[in-house]
Amino acid sequence: MKHSIHLSALAFVLVICSPICLAMMEIEFVSPQRAKELGMAVKANAAGPDAMRISLEFPAAGELKSFSRVDLEIMDGGKLQLSASLREEKTNDGHVIVSFAAARDQLD
Repeated sequence: MKHSIHLSALAFVLVICSPICLAMMEIEFVSPQRAKELGMAVKANAAGPDAMRISLEFPAAGELKSFSRVDLEIMDGGKLQLSASLREEKTNDGHVIVSFAAARDQLD
């Protein structure tokens, strides 16, 4: 009985002392049609002779008003090739822009 009291006290201390953390991540694979519904626009511009800059712009409103980050993942044959969190730039009209650059021969 002595052990269960110590364990209960320890569990109580851990629960009380641990910071409260509530989190939820929602991931959606977005089709071209869904992107239009969300107001997303993808643009490609030259970034030098052998590279392209790909940018994604969307309004930080509606379903996307509480987004926290944009991640880029590139898969090849089910294997992860690249994973990165993209830094967002906020515009004066409430839109968010993220972008990355890549070699032209690596983009379809």
